[in-house]
Amino acid sequence: MGNLEKVLDYFIEYEGNVLLDNIEIKKDSGYINLLKDDLENIKFIENALWDKKKEKICEVLAKVQWKKIEKHKEVEECIPRIIDGTIKLQDILKQDDYKYANNYYDDIKNISKIIDDNQLFILYPILKVKEKKIPLVSFIMKIKEDKIIVNEYKVQIDAFRIVCANIMDCPVSEVELTMPDFNALFNTISDYEREDLFEIIDIIENELQNKFVEYHTGDMANWNDYNNLAVTKEIILTMDSFGEMKIAPYLDEIKLVKELSTEKESNLLNRYLLGGKEGKSVEKIGTGFNQGSYSGEFPINKKQAKVVSAYTQSQLLAVNGPPGTGKTTVLKEIIADNIVKKAKKLIDVWDTDWSVLGEGRKQEVYLSPLNGQCDYSMVIASGNNKAVNNIGVELLKEIPYFKDLLKESEYGYQGILCARLGKKENMNEFHVAILNPLIKYLKNYDVDEEEKAKECIAEFNELNNKLTTYKQKNENYCKKRNEILMKLAETGLFANQITENEIEKVLEELKNKKNETIETTEEIKKIQNKVDQDINQRNKDINEIQDNIIKYTCIKNDSEDKWNKISQKRKVIFIGKWLANSLARKYGTIAELEQTITVNTDSLEREKSEKIRNEEIYNNLKNEYESLNAKICECKKALEFLNHQLESVSLYKVLKELLLELNKLYSDELKFDIDEYSLNYHTDIVKMRNRAFVLALRLNEYYIKKHAKEISYNLEKVYPDKWFQPFYRSDYKYDQKYQKYMKAQWETIFLCFPIVTTTLHSFDMKKFPMICELYDTLLIDEAGQALIDTVVGPLYRFRKAVIVGDVYQLEPIRKTKQKLLEGYDISEELKEKINIDENSVQHAADRNSEVFDKIAGNKVGIILNEHRRCEESIVQFSNVHVYDNALTIIKKDKPKEFLKSNLCMLDIRGSKTSRNVNDSEVKICKRIVEELLMIHGEEYKSKIGIITPYYNQSNRIKSEIPGVDAGTVHVFQGQEKEVIIMSMVVDNTVKNDGTYFVGNNPNFLNVAFTRAKSQLILVGNYETCKASSNYLKKAVSIVEQRGLIYTLYDQDLLEKQGIEEKYLKQFYGIVACKIGLDKYSYILNESSIGGIISTAQGHKKIFDQVLLNAEESIRIVSPWICASVVNDEFLSKISKLLQAKKEVTIRFGYRDSNFTLNDIASIIETDNLRNSAEADKKALDNLYALLEDRLKYTPPLHSKILIMDDKIMIIGSFNWLSNSGTEKVTRDEVSCITNDEQAINFVKERYFKKAEEK
Repeated sequence: MGNLEKVLDYFIEYEGNVLLDNIEIKKDSGYINLLKDDLENIKFIENALWDKKKEKICEVLAKVQWKKIEKHKEVEECIPRIIDGTIKLQDILKQDDYKYANNYYDDIKNISKIIDDNQLFILYPILKVKEKKIPLVSFIMKIKEDKIIVNEYKVQIDAFRIVCANIMDCPVSEVELTMPDFNALFNTISDYEREDLFEIIDIIENELQNKFVEYHTGDMANWNDYNNLAVTKEIILTMDSFGEMKIAPYLDEIKLVKELSTEKESNLLNRYLLGGKEGKSVEKIGTGFNQGSYSGEFPINKKQAKVVSAYTQSQLLAVNGPPGTGKTTVLKEIIADNIVKKAKKLIDVWDTDWSVLGEGRKQEVYLSPLNGQCDYSMVIASGNNKAVNNIGVELLKEIPYFKDLLKESEYGYQGILCARLGKKENMNEFHVAILNPLIKYLKNYDVDEEEKAKECIAEFNELNNKLTTYKQKNENYCKKRNEILMKLAETGLFANQITENEIEKVLEELKNKKNETIETTEEIKKIQNKVDQDINQRNKDINEIQDNIIKYTCIKNDSEDKWNKISQKRKVIFIGKWLANSLARKYGTIAELEQTITVNTDSLEREKSEKIRNEEIYNNLKNEYESLNAKICECKKALEFLNHQLESVSLYKVLKELLLELNKLYSDELKFDIDEYSLNYHTDIVKMRNRAFVLALRLNEYYIKKHAKEISYNLEKVYPDKWFQPFYRSDYKYDQKYQKYMKAQWETIFLCFPIVTTTLHSFDMKKFPMICELYDTLLIDEAGQALIDTVVGPLYRFRKAVIVGDVYQLEPIRKTKQKLLEGYDISEELKEKINIDENSVQHAADRNSEVFDKIAGNKVGIILNEHRRCEESIVQFSNVHVYDNALTIIKKDKPKEFLKSNLCMLDIRGSKTSRNVNDSEVKICKRIVEELLMIHGEEYKSKIGIITPYYNQSNRIKSEIPGVDAGTVHVFQGQEKEVIIMSMVVDNTVKNDGTYFVGNNPNFLNVAFTRAKSQLILVGNYETCKASSNYLKKAVSIVEQRGLIYTLYDQDLLEKQGIEEKYLKQFYGIVACKIGLDKYSYILNESSIGGIISTAQGHKKIFDQVLLNAEESIRIVSPWICASVVNDEFLSKISKLLQAKKEVTIRFGYRDSNFTLNDIASIIETDNLRNSAEADKKALDNLYALLEDRLKYTPPLHSKILIMDDKIMIIGSFNWLSNSGTEKVTRDEVSCITNDEQAINFVKERYFKKAEEK
C-alpha cells in the first residue's frame, strides 16, 4: 500500500468519525416522521420503511428511458417482490429493455443499495435553528426480538453546542469560553450504553438540568421558542440510501478519489499531500511578462508579479497573503492573464466547426475545436463562504462582459464573467438570472457581427504583436544590462550599487587616471632622455680620462726605464759615471727624469681618481635609467589596465544606445538602472495588457455569438431541471465516452463563464464530475481556514492549483480532535504533515509549493509583503510578532485630530459579566464614536468599525451604537475601516480574565489590528493586558513603543509620554461623566467642568465636601500619605465618619517593598521624599490607630482614586492624602469624575477586595 493510499485511508477514517457531527435534514425530503408510540410498533416501522424503499426505487425507475414504455409499469408492479426478495432484480430489470444501455448497471447498483440498506437511523430530538433542522442525537438502530433498539448513537457536537449556547444565552463560538467543561460534559453524554433512545434522551436532559440549575431549562421537548432555538415534535426515521440527511461531501469525495487513483493518480494531489522535487526559492523567480492585466490604472507590485510568473511555471503554488497585501488582486491578475491566453487559442480555431458527440442520444453534445481540454478554466473555491462570495460578486460587478444581456440586472452586475455555484441560493440565482437569459439570448441571436469580430481580432493581434516587441526589447535590454553590470562588478571599481551616476563618475575618474598616466610616462621619458645624454657624456669623459691615464702611464714608465738605465750605468766600475752622463745627455738628467716621473705619477693618480668618480656617476646614471625604464613599463601596464577598464565601463554606452532605442517605445524617459519588474510593469505596458484583457473578453463574446447554436444547445443540457441531469451517473463514475461528454459540456461552461466560484463544502461530485485533471486551475482562497483533507476531491480534478491564505489569521473550525494516526504505518514526519487536527490546507500547500519564501527561517509559499492598507505603526504588531518583519509598509504615520496617535489604548477598567459583556467599554466606545463624528461629520460613521472578541459584547455595542459596524473578527475578515475600535473585554478581577482567549495565539489580534487603515484605538484594561504572558502583552508593548497609552490609573506613565493638553482633554472628556442634578451635583459642580477637575484647589474643595457629606462610604487610593493632609482636622473628620457607622477604607504605598504597617518608619523613609519624615510618620501612626485594618499598605500604587458612597469615583493625577491643595504654586492636577458602575466595581475589586484577601 503506497503512502497516498494510506493517507487517504486516514482521511476516510477521520471523516467517517465526524460524519454524524454535522447532519442537517434536507428540506422537503419527505422523511418518515414517527410518533413516540410508533417506536413500539415494529410492524408500522417496517411498513413505513418498505413504503419508503418502494418510493425511492420508483424515483430511480422514473428516470429510465425504456425501449417499450409498457415495461415501466411491468417493473413497477414487481417492486414489492423485488424488495422482499421473492424475485431477483436482474430477472425483471434487463439491459435489453433500456434505450440507453449504459445507464443499466448504475440503476441496478442504486436500486440494490436501497434494497440492501438495513441500517436504520432515528434522528431525535430535532432542533430548528432559523431555517435549518438538525438532530441533537443520531441513533443507529437495529431490530431485536420485535423491538427497535439503539445499537449506537452519536451526539452532534455542533447541535449540542447550540443547545448549551441557547441555555447560557451566549454565542455558539463562545460556549467553551463560557463553559470550560463543555468537552467533558459532551464526552459524558456521548458514552451511555442504553438500548432505549428515550432513556438516553432523558439522561442527556438530566445532565443538562443538573449542569444548568440556575437557568431553569425545563423539558427540552417543550422548547417551542427557547431564545433562537425551537425543538420540533418530530422523530425522523431514515436510511442512508434515502438521501434525506445532508452531510459534508468530504467522505464520499475522498473515497471516490481513492478508488479512481488506482486507475489514474493526480500529480497535483500527490504533490500537495506527499511533496516532490525540491521547490525553488522565490529569489530565483523573475517577475515575468504576463499578457493580460485586470486593471489598467496601476500595476501589480513586484511580489505579486512574481506570483503570476511562478504560476505559469508551477503545478502547485502556495501564496501567503498577510492582511492588506492584495491577495485578491493577484487572483484577478491571474484571471485576466488566462483570459487573454485563452482568446489566442480561440483565434486559432475561429472558423473551425464544432463536432457532434453522441449523435441522436439524450447526451448528444457539441464538441468545440479545443477538444474539451478546458484550458485556462478557473475555479475559485474557499471554505469561507463570505470570501468566495465577495470575489465572485466583485468579478460580476467590475467587468463588463455580455453587458447587454444584463441591462437591468437587479443585482447590479456588469456582466456574466463568473458563474457563482455552490450553495442552493447561488445555484438558483445562476440558473434564473444568468444561465437561462444567456440561453434565450443566444437562441434568438441573429446579428451578423463578423466584421466587428475581425476588427477586434485585428486590434487584438496587433496589440499582442506590440506586447511581444516590448517583451523582446525589454528582455534584450535586461539581458545586456545584466551582462554588462556583471563585467562592471568584476572591475572592482564599484563599492556600492552600480548606478548611472556611479558609472559616469567612474568613467571620468578612469579617463583622468589615463591622462595622468600618459603625462607621467612622458615626464619619465624626458628624464630618461636627459639621463641617457648624461650617460653618453660620462662615457666620453671616461674614455678621455682613460686615454690620459695611458698617456701618463707611458711617460711615467718611459722615464722610469730611462732612470733605471742611467742608474745601472753608474754602477759600472771606472766608466760608470761617464756612461751615466752619456745617457743623461740622451735621456735627461736623473733629476729631470725624477721630476718627470713625479709629475706624471701625480697626473696618473689624479686621472684614475677622476675615472673612478666618473664611473660611479656613470653607474648611477645607468641605474637611474633602468629605474626610469621600469617606471615606464609600469605606466604601460597601468595604461593597458586602464584601457581595459575603460573598455569594460564604456560598454555602458552600448546600454545607453539600447536604452535610447527602448525609450522610443515608452511615453516617459526610462532610467538606465530600471529593473525587469519596472520595465515589464511599466504603465504603458499595463494599459496595453488591460486593453488586451478587454479585447479578449470581447473576442470571447464574438466567438460565443458566432457559435451560438452549438453553445446554446450545450447550455440547455447544463441545468434543464437538475444540474447536468442528462449526464447523471448514480455512482458518479464516468467511462471514456461520458468523460468526453462532460469535458465538452464543461468547456462550453468555461467558454461562457471563464470563472466559477464555489465553497469547498459545495464542491461535490453532483456538481463537479470526479474526472482526473478535468479542469485547469484551482484557485483556493482563505486556505488557512480549511482543514487539510477538504481539498482532496477538488485537487484531483485539476492540473494546477494556486492556494492562497494565511495561517496567522482565522483558523479552521475543528469539531473534536480524533488522534487516529497512531494506527497507521506512516513515517512520523508524514504523520505530522497530514494530521488533520493540526494542519490546514495552507500548511500543506506551504510545505509542498514549487516556489517557496521564508518566514523566520521556515519555508512557506510566496509571501505578499507589500502592505498598503494600514499606516506604519498600526501594522507593526503583525509585522514584528507574526511575520518576522517580512512586510514592506507603504503608508507612513500621520498625526490625528483625535487622540493624536494612529495607535492608542484607552485604559478602561470595568468588570465584565459572566456573559462576556463589559458595559464600561461599551460606553467608552460610544463616546469615541461621538467624538469622531464631531470631528469628521455624520457620514464618517460608515468608516468606523468596532471589533470585540465576544459575540454578546458586539450585540451590546450594536444596540448602543446603531449605524456603526460591530462584530467579532470573523465579521471583519477581508474588510477594512478608517478607524477600528477594539473592545478587549479583559478583566483581571475574575478567574477567566479573557487574556488567553484573546491573546493565546496571534490570529485574533493580527486580523483585528490590520482592519484599521488610519487609526486603531484599543479600549480595555491596560494592566491586565500588560500582565498577560502571551500575544496580548506583545500587542500592548507595540502600542507603548509606537503609540500612546491614555490612563487614569498610572499618572507617571501619562506624564512620561508628554501628551499635549488638547489630547488629554479629549481623553478626560470621554471617560468623565456628565454631572446631573442628583444629590452629588452640589458637591461636584462648583469645582469641575464637564466632569473634569483641573486644579489642586478644586480637588481640595471636593475632598472636603466628600468628607463632610458622604452618606455610606469613602474609599481612597493614594500612593503617599503626608502630614500636610493627614492632620488633626482630617483625623477628626474621619473619626466622625466612623462614629456615624460610615465605611472608610484607604490603600496606600508607592514603591514596592515587603514592609508591613509594623514598619511605618521604613515606609516613610522609602516613599516620602519631603523633609517631614517625623511629621509624616506621626500622621500615619495616628491614621493607623484610627482605621486599624481599614488602612492597608499595598504597594506599588500609581493610581489616585476617591470613591464616594460607591456611586461616584474621581480618578486622575491628584494625590488625595499628600497634596493639601493649599500651596500657592502647584502643578496642574487633572482628574475626571465617573459614575460608571462597572468601573467602580472594578476598582473596588482590584484595589480593596484583593487587598483584603492579601
